[in-house]
Amino acid sequence: MRARLLLMKSLERPLPLKNAPLQYAPENELGVVFMFSQIAKKLQFRIEKVRAAYPDCIAYRHAGESEKRVRIEFEFRSSSFRSHGHDAKQCDCIVCWHHDWPSVPRHLEVIELKQFFGTPFKVWITGSDQNSVGLSRFA
Repeated sequence: MRARLLLMKSLERPLPLKNAPLQYAPENELGVVFMFSQIAKKLQFRIEKVRAAYPDCIAYRHAGESEKRVRIEFEFRSSSFRSHGHDAKQCDCIVCWHHDWPSVPRHLEVIELKQFFGTPFKVWITGSDQNSVGLSRFA
């Protein structure tokens, strides 16, 4: 029975992404880096370097008549930033596929790539009042 379930699972495929350079959603941080490279210019980023050291990327973003340096960390899930023990003071932006960290420090911008290539919407229920619902554009 287990072998049959594994075979059925191997025959299943997720739905393809629309207007994306990958046929399916990325499965790891490396896929996030690739997907970001495809929209960085659209988001007005000029990439200076991508590296193995923290933060993963140094970029500049158009801001009025100048450019602002942006320290970017790539993560598949935004919550991995916290679980990896990164110092939020040394980063300006998390680029991820799935934003699942509603209590991200306020100074960190989160760019969730699936809003450009996949599902654009998420609902978070936060706090002790279960009747209050928050909507996030960072799905």
